Amino acid sequence: MRAIRVVLAFAVLFPFLVGCDKQAEKKADDDKASTSQAQLTLSREDVEHLGIETAPVKTAQYTPNVRGYGSVVSFDVLAQSVSDVTIAQAAALQSQAAFAHARVLAAEQLITRDALAIAERQATTDAAAVLLAERKQVVSFGRNAPWRSKADSDAILSQLASGHMVLIRVSFPSSVPSQNVPEKLTVERVQNGPGGGAWTSSKVWQAPADPNLPGWGFFALVANTDLAEGERVLVSMPVGQPISGELIPANAVLLSGDKAWCYTQSKPGGYVRHPLDISRPINDGYFVTDGIKAGQAVVVQGGALLLAHELNPSSGDKD
Repeated sequence: MRAIRVVLAFAVLFPFLVGCDKQAEKKADDDKASTSQAQLTLSREDVEHLGIETAPVKTAQYTPNVRGYGSVVSFDVLAQSVSDVTIAQAAALQSQAAFAHARVLAAEQLITRDALAIAERQATTDAAAVLLAERKQVVSFGRNAPWRSKADSDAILSQLASGHMVLIRVSFPSSVPSQNVPEKLTVERVQNGPGGGAWTSSKVWQAPADPNLPGWGFFALVANTDLAEGERVLVSMPVGQPISGELIPANAVLLSGDKAWCYTQSKPGGYVRHPLDISRPINDGYFVTDGIKAGQAVVVQGGALLLAHELNPSSGDKD
């Protein structure tokens, strides 16, 4: 009877033990796949067959930043605002001149007092219209918009009208540590990764508060882009001092599951797989500080085939 109980207990525990073994094997496999020193050695023929190419890793600098978002402002909106101010100012100048002339005529009793009062009322009305138009522009584009200065407005508005420059409204989250106006912002397309196009602003100023967009807002002028009106963009603002590291080219990065990797060449035909932190994109790649040093040869062509060959050596066999 005791032997029967032992057999029954083993029968009950066997599936559980097998499951534990499989979980342990899976964890071991995952740990092996996560190692930063996954070695792979190929013959010269295999290297040629897989089309492996390398490039030296270069040094780079990275400035810590916060990410925000923005959109390209329609030039028609700006043009209408500027036009409203210009028309109001022209009308005010004319009515003020007419009022000054009416006062001279009234002093010589050449016009009635009613005519003088009409001229004064028109001058007052036109001055109020200028104030209203200017306040509307401040509410829309901020107090420090560069086109508010006559010396700068013609050149800036001409570039905006021709499409050689765009105006971008930017918003950063309320967690940004400071609302100080940065000297420059970096603008990228939403759908593009590294190498997809990035531009540096030529002018930045604070935008009026928007209750629909919590956080800090800025306007930025960006020249020589092909961004379209209304296009959404990602924007980076520096918030710290530059740090030194290495640049991993975008075409060297391999994505597998939720991890990123690259291969470096340790010797002719010898390759080492490294995990990568791709949370800091810059220029045409990613900034890293650990695991890879400047001057190392990183695989920029055939890396995906290397990974496939490592996981399944038969995948690299010749036909």
